[in-house]
Amino acid sequence: MRRLSLALIKKIKNQLKVNKSNIKKINDALGKLAKRYELIGEYFEEEPSSYEVKIGDTEIHIPFPRDSESIHKIEEFYRLIEEFDSIEIKDRNKTVTNRFTQRVITSDLGIIEYLLSDSSFEVTTNEGIKIRLISSPILIGIAAMVSGEYDKFAPPCSFYIAVEVEYTRKDKRLSDEKENKLLQSYFFELANKLHTSIHFSQVSESGFYVFDEDEEAELEIPKLNGIEEYNVGMEMYLKAIQPLDEDIRLLYFYKILEYFAPVVVKIKSNEKLRIKLDSPKAIKPDADFLQSIYNLTRKFDADLKDKDLVKAVFRECFDIIDLFEYLPESLKKRIRGQLKEKDVSYELSEEQMTIAANMLGSIVYSTRNSIVHAKSNYETDKNECVIDDLPELNNFLKHACYSTIKWYNRLPNHLKIENES
Repeated sequence: MRRLSLALIKKIKNQLKVNKSNIKKINDALGKLAKRYELIGEYFEEEPSSYEVKIGDTEIHIPFPRDSESIHKIEEFYRLIEEFDSIEIKDRNKTVTNRFTQRVITSDLGIIEYLLSDSSFEVTTNEGIKIRLISSPILIGIAAMVSGEYDKFAPPCSFYIAVEVEYTRKDKRLSDEKENKLLQSYFFELANKLHTSIHFSQVSESGFYVFDEDEEAELEIPKLNGIEEYNVGMEMYLKAIQPLDEDIRLLYFYKILEYFAPVVVKIKSNEKLRIKLDSPKAIKPDADFLQSIYNLTRKFDADLKDKDLVKAVFRECFDIIDLFEYLPESLKKRIRGQLKEKDVSYELSEEQMTIAANMLGSIVYSTRNSIVHAKSNYETDKNECVIDDLPELNNFLKHACYSTIKWYNRLPNHLKIENES
């Protein structure tokens, strides 16, 4: 049996309850739903007293058809009362009102579905937009009921979880494109904290995982501190952590590294050129000085070649010593052998760290080529990661890509990719 944390006990004490000032508003709103939606009304009209709330209640039961477990916190129902007149069903994934969006989601192994009993993972943006996860989403339940997408195995409301976006006012709503990017940023942070994939789903789809008691005891609830500005790498990252074959997953991670690599190369090249132009010789350049600038530009072009491109990311975007533990043992052994070191630690010289980074970049490049060209006349260069070690290599790349995306977001805007979409 799970013990309640002090934070959860405090949360339970502070949750909204039915009182004298709100009981009429809540019961009137539930009655209005029953009149508007015939299927809810059929159950409500039979025993209205079973569904009307009483003073002191912290939960409310909405009589969705074939859904005896459609029980909601009072606060979840209360914040939607003014929205029931503006419900718009977009599709089988998304339902909106003037100030709210609900979209059906699911997670790998049902981790989020379980943890939602203790946390909604709510964050608030600088613009006051709140994003949270909710179980038994009311707006989605209405959409599933209206569209007839339910049965006893997939009841319309309690079967689903959703991400909910709450705006302060209707005129503060983001466009669909901007809202989607905001959610991708939210999923990116949440997926990394929970070590699980998160993706949109649709009403009537199933496949949720049931935890046993031993697995429940091992789960901890991480804290989500906030979300960062969206960039394309986040969307690619979320695709990479979906349930995939390991070879396909590696290609997705490689695509992330490949996307940001030109930014790294350009920054380093500009720094070297700026240092060169700070030289006193730049005032009155001779032939050798001009040749050195030409050589720098040629080096920049060489670094942009496919073979060397991702090595720049390994050198500059994440702490290779910190992430070394995630590599498969076979690659650790190869790198230690190349460095002639028993341990890979911060005692290494800068030159050794660069060698390790370049070596790993080369291994990942070769492995990627062996996958892409597997059905053609590919000739191995004996540098690839063996197939059996791909899961561990992908785990390393997951952390490396997460760090790279965060590195990119810290850059000033003038260094970022133009017209990113």
